[in-house]
Formats: sequence, C-alpha cells, structure tokens
Amino acid sequence: MAYRRPSGGARVRGRRIRAADPASARRRVHAVYVAAGRHSGSGRYDALRFFRPIRIGRPVKRGFTLLEVLVALAVVALGLSAAFAATGQSARTAEQLRVRTLAQWAAADALTALRLAGDLPSGQARREEEIGGRVWWVEYRVRQSAAETLRDVEVRVGPERNAPVLAAARGVVRVRNKAEAGL
Repeated sequence: MAYRRPSGGARVRGRRIRAADPASARRRVHAVYVAAGRHSGSGRYDALRFFRPIRIGRPVKRGFTLLEVLVALAVVALGLSAAFAATGQSARTAEQLRVRTLAQWAAADALTALRLAGDLPSGQARREEEIGGRVWWVEYRVRQSAAETLRDVEVRVGPERNAPVLAAARGVVRVRNKAEAGL
C-alpha cells in the first residue's frame, strides 16, 4: 500500500493548502495545476513530485537589478559614443572632400583661363581666385616645351599663400600669335 499523507490537506511546494477535507484540498491543487498546464492527465498528482509547482502566496516581483541596469546603460553609452564619433568623422571627411573638389575646380579653371589667354611668357606667377565662396591661392609655372608654339603649364592650388597644395593640374597650352589672337 502506498504512503499517504496525513489528512490535514495537500501540500504545494512545502505549503499546506487547508481545506475541510483532503479531497477538496486535492481538488484545489488539481485545479491550480490544470490551469497552469502542469497536470499529466493520468489522474494522479504526479505534477506535485516531478514538475515545478506554481507558487501560491505572495507574488514574485520580477524586474531588473540595479547592476543589470547599470551594465545596460554602459553598453548603450559605448554604442552611442561610437556612433557620434563615426558621425563626426563622416562630417570631417565630407568637408575635406568638398574643399579638395573646390581646389580641383580652381586648378582646372586656371588652366582653362591660361589656354584662352594665348600669350604666355615662361616663368612663374601667383594670384588669388575666388571659387565656391572661398579665396584660393593659385600658382602658375610656365615652361618652354620642345615646340616653339607650345608651353608646359603646371597649376598648383592651395588655401593660402604658403599652405600645402590641395590640387594640381598640368597641361600643354598653345601660344597664339597676334594675328590669331585678333580672330
């Protein structure tokens, strides 16, 4: 014969469920386990022995501990700082690209102006040009080439007089004589 508990009521996780008789206590436990889906359906209360029973009594307070919140906050802070750093780097790169593009335009514009001018003495010249709302320092170096009517021209562009060169352009310019210039 199987061991039977004393008739004071059924137990769930060490707590006694009190009822007028043992059968009604078992029915209450059975109702709790069936509602939670923990009854095997065999008619026996094996859920009491093999499954984790439902806690009856004070509800368990669930949530995050202070340590978990601080760790999550640190992870979010690191992620945001990395995102802001990447955004700043992207903005700096975009500005550098804009400045270099304007310098290339200034060099190409200066070379085109020399081609249209026609008369180019050999030597070096400097001047300021405004392109894109900025003033650029443009330096020309004109050298005699093998042909008498052609000149090798190198144009260097920087933001200031002695600043590093941001853009350079090279080309060959045909020197026009006075009769061609009048056309």
